[in-house]
Amino acid sequence: MEALSSQKLKMPFLSSIINIDSHSVRLEIFQVPKDGGKEILEHLDKNINLSTDVFKQGAVSLKNISLLCDIMQEFAHKLREYDVKYYRVIITCAVREAANCDILISRIKASAGIDIELLS
Repeated sequence: MEALSSQKLKMPFLSSIINIDSHSVRLEIFQVPKDGGKEILEHLDKNINLSTDVFKQGAVSLKNISLLCDIMQEFAHKLREYDVKYYRVIITCAVREAANCDILISRIKASAGIDIELLS
């Protein structure tokens, strides 16, 4: 698995988007056929309230970091199950602004093997 970049990919291919949002984490695995478009193969949605931590404490709690790592391990398993080669992880502004965002990203990488690219 590798993070999706702007490189030209040979169609058809499998890809995935993981969205770490303020209140949930979503995984979408899809196939891009030769004619373009996308066909969704799997969609998972897990609830986790990260924004409350960040807005009240300025950082994601250790409990929620652990829960998020568990979710990302489950999602990484799904990526391997489908043999997804390309993916992208999107993080909401609230999580990017957490004082411990770097720790969060490192823990996800260490536990699930998933790279997260911070976009500004």
